[in-house]
Amino acid sequence: MGALLGIFIFIHFIWSFIKFRKTSSRVVGLSFLLLVAVGFQGWLGKKVVDDNLAVVKVTVHMLVALAIAAIPLLIINRLKEDKRTNDRTLKHLSTIMILFLLIQIILGTQVREQIDEISRALKYDQRELWVSRLDNIFILHRSFSWLVAGICILLWWKARVFPVLYKKGVWIVSIVLLSIVSGVIMAYYNIPALAQPLHLLLASILVMIAFSFRLSLK
Repeated sequence: MGALLGIFIFIHFIWSFIKFRKTSSRVVGLSFLLLVAVGFQGWLGKKVVDDNLAVVKVTVHMLVALAIAAIPLLIINRLKEDKRTNDRTLKHLSTIMILFLLIQIILGTQVREQIDEISRALKYDQRELWVSRLDNIFILHRSFSWLVAGICILLWWKARVFPVLYKKGVWIVSIVLLSIVSGVIMAYYNIPALAQPLHLLLASILVMIAFSFRLSLK
């Protein structure tokens, strides 16, 4: 999948250079940045595998993946001619929300790294013991989720007067609640294998919708 992604992004860069080199240097620049980012991610992914999911590298790998997903949104935003909404409160709230989401994801990757170590020590058995062996990072991650949910709900409520932003707000609240539910399932039902990638996927989608929300504002 990583190799296919690299091929598609390389094609995208060539196409953007041919089509926009004279009309939009920013699109070409962002496309080149996307190509560099996916190359760096491939190298970093190899280092993570070689070092058997080394601490810190998993977190950086996740953050780079989010950056790779965010750059196409910047390109799309650059190409679209839609009028952006001018609302100072929503602008600040959405910026804070993205910051909180990134903090929460970093905390989550720290929990994930601990789970990797605990599960390996227990020979990937006795799942009922995994959560009990986590340290305070797990407590912080669990508690911080309610703060994230609160600001997402506040953003949705403030955006209700803007139809386009309100729809995105509904998606943000829905996904943050689903993400919390998947986290609760992992915490109280011995971390089912399916819940782990689902939790991560929901968090990633949430960040992208939040970023799209922010791009809709001046």
